[in-house]
Amino acid sequence: MKQNFALVSILIFLIFTAFSSCDSKGRLPRDNKGREDFNVFIDKFYSDINFQLDRIDFPITGKKMEDGRFEIIEKNSWQILKPLDPNDKNIKVYNLNISDDLIEQQVVVNQAFSIEMQFSLNQVSKEWYLSSYTGINGIAANANIDPLLTDSTRRVRIIHPDSLKNEN
Repeated sequence: MKQNFALVSILIFLIFTAFSSCDSKGRLPRDNKGREDFNVFIDKFYSDINFQLDRIDFPITGKKMEDGRFEIIEKNSWQILKPLDPNDKNIKVYNLNISDDLIEQQVVVNQAFSIEMQFSLNQVSKEWYLSSYTGINGIAANANIDPLLTDSTRRVRIIHPDSLKNEN
């Protein structure tokens, strides 16, 4: 009986926690300008696969190709972005406010490479959407990224920590 009560209590807590970041209409909290709070949005974007797929404005532009055109990324070729560990000292995340309705996020890994994304604000719903994803930029000479670990656009699917060590 006590186990059932504990299980029900935990279940209620999880349900409450899942919905506490949304208002009564299921929207994320808003800032003083009526926009979604970007920090709450980005946390949910990385942690909820369905939310992530819903908040990408497909097709999006990708990396600039050799011919000068930008790659077009469709929903069926998207690789889900995994949550970033805020305690990992090798990962730095910078959110640059380009304007009130455009934020560029740069994720720098071990000072070896960066991934850049642009998030645009929908002017009607005041919700954030991923609108551009550049993939890997500025790979340092000492970053040995196994081609088997990237997709066709050289986006890293998995990074093994040993691949970022200096080779001496």
